[in-house]
Amino acid sequence: MNSGFFIGLYIFICALSISFVFFYFFIFIYLFLYYFSSLSYKKSYADTVSNSNVKGNNGLYYSYNSVFSEYTTKGQGISCSNYANCYIGCTCRSGWNKRSASASDVVDGGSLKTAGAKAVSTAGTKANVSTMAEGDSCTVSITDPRYGTTCSISTTKDCAGVCDGSAYFRCTSGSTSSYCPSGKYSVDIGKQQCSSGSATNSTSCYTCRDCTYSCPPGYSTSSDCSSGYYAVSTTKSKDQNVSTCPASTDKCYKCVAKTCSDYGLYSSSQSGKHCSPVSKDPSLTCYDCHTPNYSYCPSGSQSGSCSSGYYVSSTKPKECTKCSATSGTCNVCSKCTYSCPSGYYEEGSTWSDYKLTSTKANKVCNGDSSQTNSELCYKRTLKTCEDYGFRSSIPSGHNCS
Repeated sequence: MNSGFFIGLYIFICALSISFVFFYFFIFIYLFLYYFSSLSYKKSYADTVSNSNVKGNNGLYYSYNSVFSEYTTKGQGISCSNYANCYIGCTCRSGWNKRSASASDVVDGGSLKTAGAKAVSTAGTKANVSTMAEGDSCTVSITDPRYGTTCSISTTKDCAGVCDGSAYFRCTSGSTSSYCPSGKYSVDIGKQQCSSGSATNSTSCYTCRDCTYSCPPGYSTSSDCSSGYYAVSTTKSKDQNVSTCPASTDKCYKCVAKTCSDYGLYSSSQSGKHCSPVSKDPSLTCYDCHTPNYSYCPSGSQSGSCSSGYYVSSTKPKECTKCSATSGTCNVCSKCTYSCPSGYYEEGSTWSDYKLTSTKANKVCNGDSSQTNSELCYKRTLKTCEDYGFRSSIPSGHNCS
């Protein structure tokens, strides 16, 4: 081979190398431009701002994505470039209306103008806004800083006068706007206050206190009375006469001196009757008065039958003051002592030659069979050979002794 061949080969290799260098250089430039263009156009506005919040004309901040919805070239069928899908604009989300940006929403002093009929927004609603925090209707407008689109909602002012604000009326700590439960009574401490500022509404706030009760004058909780006195009772009175305090069931007592009528006697001698003085206590003298020439039973006796549980233990002759003659007797009644009637015995009684049968009868009051109690007595009978373990006759085919 001659030298011209090698020179040509060298020139070819150098040209090829230079071509590769330029090729990779252009590829680098293309990728560099694509990267930086994607930084500028591919990301949405909400991804590029520091906190994704936008400020409304009411001074409050809202999440960008809760107000605006961005759209891209791809979504709109527009070719942006060969390498990027560009964000090119935004629309208002549901509840927000698109409108032209205008300074007419704000008047002097920064107060928001009303916007006709009241409406509740589906966006920007505060969960802790009281239903009582109603104000004039107003409009909140927000302009997208990048595309210039303005969205608005119709809402109401809160209790502090802020359009779509979060201030609300509430009762102060420890009080309530509802009535107190039974057993407590309410004390009105004023009206509900706005959580921001000093505004109030027409709803009252109450503190609940326990109902208290006390005995009326002259009464106490003790029913103990000294001799010659007896206790009368009443219920405790409510210290607060309100419907939520129920009536008390607790008793109060007052000791009242007994009078002669409490003993069935007279407080003075009765005209036309024979009366005898009776001292009931050191400070009370009464009179036992009877009509003259009328027979009566002496003290400790009575006419007629004894009451249930008592029996006639003895009799006394009737007495009479200024009587020419007396007739009849009075019964002295004593408490019954119950025992088995004749021929009956208590359960558990034992004898060597007798046993109790199933024939029974109730115990009687001192031999009076007309008055009985629930205790039972039984008749007895002689024991048989079988009761001793023997037979009363010799069975056939047995030898017995």
